[in-house]
Amino acid sequence: MIGNLNVGFPSPTTKGSIDLSPLEADLLVHHQLAQPQLQYLSPIAFSAAKIVDNESTSVKIHKALTKNGILGLPSEPNATPVTTTAITRSFAHQLAFVSAHVQRRLVALLFFWEEECARFRMLDEEEAALLHATSDMPTEPLPHELQVQLEAIRQRRRLLPSQRAEDTPNVARGVREVLPAYE
Repeated sequence: MIGNLNVGFPSPTTKGSIDLSPLEADLLVHHQLAQPQLQYLSPIAFSAAKIVDNESTSVKIHKALTKNGILGLPSEPNATPVTTTAITRSFAHQLAFVSAHVQRRLVALLFFWEEECARFRMLDEEEAALLHATSDMPTEPLPHELQVQLEAIRQRRRLLPSQRAEDTPNVARGVREVLPAYE
């Protein structure tokens, strides 16, 4: 479960921060997990992550980023989901309809999503290698150990950033509860 979604927008951990909050990163990943093409940001992904406050602005941002080659579409052959190298000095002019702060946060989101796509590709390759190794096995149902390994890969794919043990780039650290130490 992702926090209390009935509250207003999450505030970044520090005032003026451009990094995504842990909740915003979770909201984005949670939203994208429900999409048919997981790695390609949906038109309303920016409102789902609470970067902008309405879906129409999110759709305009998506259209501008796609037009400028920063976002790829699944219908395009050999398209990459996010190309951060396509962010140029003209970025501010390309997204002049949103504030400079939102533009900076979009850049942080795009770099975060590029890292997530690399993570998804690694998990896809791991799953494909495991399935390829099992394709030569004569038994129809996979042995229990291989089924467990496949399920572990699928569960890692569904993990939200806040549920992972490692730090996530472009995501501010959440405030963790410090428990008292006993001697």
